[in-house]
Amino acid sequence: MVAMLNALVCATICLRLLFYRRDGARHKPVMAWLAYVLVVATGWVVIQAVFGRPIPVGMETLVINSVLCVAVWVTRGNVSAIFWTPKPPPAWDGINRRKETRHGAH
Repeated sequence: MVAMLNALVCATICLRLLFYRRDGARHKPVMAWLAYVLVVATGWVVIQAVFGRPIPVGMETLVINSVLCVAVWVTRGNVSAIFWTPKPPPAWDGINRRKETRHGAH
């Protein structure tokens, strides 16, 4: 039962990644390869289940794949948005504040 649920979750991940559209997003080769590996790995789980040889998994694997599935759907299949964090804004050091008060801006 857990193996079939895992196959369903993997099918969902695989299909969402296969139908990802960049829509002007910058191409990142490392993220493209990571997405490719995820498609192959999740697709393999599905293929095994379809041919009657589901890969035995524990509940922990199902939970991990379910979390990955949610992340893939929230980011609309953008693997870069899952594994890449944006740069934090620069720390405020007070210099900009002094410049603003000299020029009359508050």
